[in-house]
Amino acid sequence: FHVFSAFCCGALAGVMLTTPANSFLRLRLSIGEHCSPNVEDISYWLQQSGSDKFHTHHYERYYKSWLGDMRCKHDLKIVEIGAQKGQSLNAWERIFPNSEVILGVAYGSGTTRLEDHVSKRISLLWGDQSKKETMDAVVERGPWDIIIDDGSHLPQHMMYSFFSLWQKALKPGGIYVIEDLETNYWRDGDGLYGYIFSSVGIATTANYSALKKIDQIREVLMRFQIGARNLTVAPGDGELCAIEWGMNIVRLRKCTEAEVKSNPPWAPIHYDEHMMDGWLREAHSTNPAL
Repeated sequence: FHVFSAFCCGALAGVMLTTPANSFLRLRLSIGEHCSPNVEDISYWLQQSGSDKFHTHHYERYYKSWLGDMRCKHDLKIVEIGAQKGQSLNAWERIFPNSEVILGVAYGSGTTRLEDHVSKRISLLWGDQSKKETMDAVVERGPWDIIIDDGSHLPQHMMYSFFSLWQKALKPGGIYVIEDLETNYWRDGDGLYGYIFSSVGIATTANYSALKKIDQIREVLMRFQIGARNLTVAPGDGELCAIEWGMNIVRLRKCTEAEVKSNPPWAPIHYDEHMMDGWLREAHSTNPAL
């Protein structure tokens, strides 16, 4: 479920996509009539897949509520960043039998012959999540109903991918999930999948912490009630409707078109404008460079 950086495992010579024999955008599953809305199936298939989403982290308790109403949706498109062994990709195929596209973004030596371990329905995109060409390829194949980041776990990569995909690649009403947030708290010098972590920890700043950056983005949810028309941190964050935190995981949900139309009216200014300007300068200074 993880990807590796170009500097640790050799440079990436472009982005390569593998798909089943059918056209990528016309991919369908013929067993849609067997879809069950039972959310307990989400737990079952994550467990059966051997994914650490169940066996280590128990994310199934969140995914049951976050994904339950999408289970039988036709033409659903889901992309997961990180596809080391393909276990969760195979689970998504079972959980979303009517899906149009299930795409795994894979990179590094741990993904060798990954195509032999995933269903023929699943498409694979080979690329580093910290590279513009990889994110552009994900955008091109969207827009997506569900984006899940279970990739390198480097906090800077988490935010680079989010800033690259939230506005351009996620459908209205879609959800963006970031897993395994514990790496934001690790010690300097800790390593994972070829990366050495530095400047991380609970007291670090938002340019080294995905959690601190998401906390900044959270402030945007207050903009209507305080009249802060300039309160924006990330591209497209004006479409943010909700953030839900779980243990080691976070979900950001984009507003539907109907929800955008029902946004509250702008209140008169109820904040210190000088303080807000300074806060925005600081927040923008820690954004990833796209």
